[in-house]
Amino acid sequence: MVTVWGLFAASEGHSFGYLVALAGLPLALPAYIVDECVVSPLTDIVCLPYDLCQPNHGFYIRIVDEDGKPVPNVRVSGGVDTGMDNLLELDESSFDGKTDKAGEFLVSRLFGKPKGSFRASALGYMPWYFPKNIKLDGVKPEADGRIVLQYVVKKSDLGTWKAKTDMTREEILSILPGKWSADSETRKLLATELSWPSTDDPDKHCFTIDPAGSVVSRVPEDYRSAFCRDNPWRNGDKFVIWKLHRKGELELKWNAKEQEDWLWAVRLIWTIPLTKSKGEYSIQDEYYLGEDEKGIYLSPGFHCEFIGPEITLQFRKVTK
Repeated sequence: MVTVWGLFAASEGHSFGYLVALAGLPLALPAYIVDECVVSPLTDIVCLPYDLCQPNHGFYIRIVDEDGKPVPNVRVSGGVDTGMDNLLELDESSFDGKTDKAGEFLVSRLFGKPKGSFRASALGYMPWYFPKNIKLDGVKPEADGRIVLQYVVKKSDLGTWKAKTDMTREEILSILPGKWSADSETRKLLATELSWPSTDDPDKHCFTIDPAGSVVSRVPEDYRSAFCRDNPWRNGDKFVIWKLHRKGELELKWNAKEQEDWLWAVRLIWTIPLTKSKGEYSIQDEYYLGEDEKGIYLSPGFHCEFIGPEITLQFRKVTK
């Protein structure tokens, strides 16, 4: 109170208020930390009857498949705002763990009106392109009194990233020419998570590489941006040149994310001529060479901090 009174006096133009606030600070700061982090006597005593009446603290996240069956061992990670504002930002709480046999994960803490978001990932299931929102307003407790938020993960053959490293430059150059198209699982992810109608068109989300160094790209510019929730398709071919790069030869843009342990990457380039004084402006996308049980694929890097290698979009060589 002494510190607050001093700051208030200073805000009213009384310079002595700073001295009063400074004098009270050695007691005020430790007391505030103890009150917020250890014990708040007034709040704890008043709220104790309410706390004792609560059958459960926190809430559960339940992950089920498309048939409604619980999915165990799903990695869930995210954060929630407790709705209890304070100067030390102790209202923010993060969590990370795996679901149990019932497909549930407990976010343990007594919240006010929490809201937040989280991601879920598991082998054999479609990863989420966007995090799911956490909102408890209007959620009714289940029969046992627990608050449960249920989310669905969809089964998928979309594999995890695995670099292709056992090929020479000459071998890669011999297989690259031709058409590369987003495979069925990649198109399923783009359609279900982003609701893009363009993913149903086989002549879109693909590119054709020519041995001479030209490329016809039917991939929309920046379509992997997490901020682009609308169908980003723009008419016209985007990239006209391609180049093969080995690790160490490729300079990435500041916000680009490269795949882990990659050795080879194909860069698609689109150069826009500017004025004579400003020269040229290049737009580029990188596709990394990977391989799984289905064969070789090219996987695009990501240009957003919210998306990582756990989502592997796969472009495969069209042989038909």
